[in-house]
Amino acid sequence: MSPMKTIETLFRRALVALLLFPVAVLAQSGNSIDTLQVGQHDGMTVVKIGLRQALTAPPSSFSVADPARIVFDFPQATNGLGRNVQQADQGELRSINVVQAGDRTRMVLNLKKMAPFETKVDGAFVLITLQATSGQSTSAAIAEKPAQHFPEVKGKDSEEHSIRDIAFRRGAAGEGIVTIDLADANTGIDVRQQGTSLVVEFQKTKLPETLRRKMDVMDFATPVTTVTTATLGENVRVTIAPTGLWEHAAYQTDNQFVVQVKPVKEDPNKLFQGTQQRGYQGEKISLNFQNIPLRELLYVFADITGFNIVVADNVAGSVSLRLNDVPWDQALEIVMQQQNLAMRKNGNVMQIGRAAELTKQEEEALKARQALGDIEPTKTESFQINYQKADAISKLLTDPKQPVLSKRGTAVVDAYTNRVFITDTPSRLNDVRQLISAIDIPARQVLIEAKFVQASKNFTETLGAKLSFTNTKTTLFGRSNGVETLMADATNPMSFSPGIPGGNTLRFALFNASATRIINLELQASEQESHAKTISSPRVVAENNSSAKIADGTTFYMTIPASGNTAASSVTIDATLSLTVTPQITPDGKVKMKLVIAKKSLAGAPSAAGVNVRSSEVSTDATVDNGGTLILGGVSSAETSETVDKVPFLGDIPILGALFRSKNTTSTDGELLVFITPRILDQKLAF
Repeated sequence: MSPMKTIETLFRRALVALLLFPVAVLAQSGNSIDTLQVGQHDGMTVVKIGLRQALTAPPSSFSVADPARIVFDFPQATNGLGRNVQQADQGELRSINVVQAGDRTRMVLNLKKMAPFETKVDGAFVLITLQATSGQSTSAAIAEKPAQHFPEVKGKDSEEHSIRDIAFRRGAAGEGIVTIDLADANTGIDVRQQGTSLVVEFQKTKLPETLRRKMDVMDFATPVTTVTTATLGENVRVTIAPTGLWEHAAYQTDNQFVVQVKPVKEDPNKLFQGTQQRGYQGEKISLNFQNIPLRELLYVFADITGFNIVVADNVAGSVSLRLNDVPWDQALEIVMQQQNLAMRKNGNVMQIGRAAELTKQEEEALKARQALGDIEPTKTESFQINYQKADAISKLLTDPKQPVLSKRGTAVVDAYTNRVFITDTPSRLNDVRQLISAIDIPARQVLIEAKFVQASKNFTETLGAKLSFTNTKTTLFGRSNGVETLMADATNPMSFSPGIPGGNTLRFALFNASATRIINLELQASEQESHAKTISSPRVVAENNSSAKIADGTTFYMTIPASGNTAASSVTIDATLSLTVTPQITPDGKVKMKLVIAKKSLAGAPSAAGVNVRSSEVSTDATVDNGGTLILGGVSSAETSETVDKVPFLGDIPILGALFRSKNTTSTDGELLVFITPRILDQKLAF
């Protein structure tokens, strides 16, 4: 070897030695994990960690419930074990991972299930004691999703439980509604969220073969894509597969079980979207840190949650905290509130920074979008309106109080084809498209069956007497054409006629042998009773939240006679019984109705002063089950009149006065009963 090459080789070795010297010094001066042992003591698992240098305090740690693991961080320490994984399989401990990252070493204890632990420093050793547990694991308890239970009523025969029909429709707010008709209302039902699907399970229920199918409902534009019905042993399982962000509500009304899946608008400031569960929803963790850098703590949350976290440059400082079994989203919120931080979430990426800086960025982004909207080119698109009026849609879009279009947007209506032509920016056109698809939907319809029952009762009672005397001889009464009389004679000032013609008459006559003197007594008594009942059964179909009117009666065309300087005139009077109803379908399948019942009738004959009309009205709001009947009977009337016709003085004589008077009593009773039965029509009829 030449001298030049020998010198070059020695120089390279010296350079490498100089470069490796700081690393060797660091390895000799820093701490390291040299030994790792796992054993059992009194039923507990003990992990013994040997360090080159003793620690002044236990290492920082945090735990994760699902998957169950405990993490320890050893700062300013290296991994001197020569391996990264050690299998344990003792007690609740499965394995141990040791990973060196930068100037720290992280030790992860992988557990079979979460267990309480204690950390103790014993000279140059760190002892981690895992206590024995029993029963269900914490991770399994946390991972289990809460379920809604609709308990089965005991005492019912399981053979009675069956499903009659399964239907799907789109709600007014864009939600998917699954309606399941049951044979009886006592079926046990469990509702739970399983992964990304919603599972409804009917206990001990039969399913007809015709209903064992998979329905593709993507065309309804709801969060639900498919509804699959199948048998699972003795049970029937209905699996609802939604997409996107959603929440659900389930309720039962008699024999009908309804599941609603509603779309949820994403809130970028929430870690979890939707309201399926209230409060914090993150897995429970335990944290124990002393003066840990804030940025490093946020990266710990990234390791725990699996989210990608982007931290702003101005986020700095240190944090000390000790939390035990706290949801990780609550722990993160506590840290951000304490450090005056804010978070913006987009998918699985969280952007964390100072609240003022993030607010300023959002304001600048909003101003940029507004400026872009002023210069963005416009497009024209036509929208076919199916169920609404095109002019109503146009008024809604151009309403200055709630503008949907931009300053440059216009709307033109073609009434012949019922189309709306919108000219605006593409982003606004997307908003218009979503708005029209949400409101241009068929309205649900309600069949209103009404029965008007008019019952009337009339009672008339007549009681009177008629007394007459005839004398053909000359007496102190005098003679008139050879006959003396004391009888009912309207031309005679002394005559009286209290009897009422007609009715049942009982006559008595007393006379002498020669029939020259005759006393006649007529007793009139009559009772008349009549019953009448009129039934009208009109039907009408009304849209949801729209009014419908039913009327039944007679229209009178009458002439009012002339009086003085007033000429005769003609009037039209509607003597009708009318019902105005506005139905509203409630979310639980009932019908709320606003009812107005009015009855008009003539109160007398027309005169120069006009015509009297008697009217009665009942107005009420009521909620009825689908197919139930509401009974109203508040329109009733009762009228009684009594007329007495008598001879003055003689008619007032006790006992004998009955021969000189008559009485007529009339009683009239009437009542109106209204039976209202609403029935919600099948939504299939609206498509």
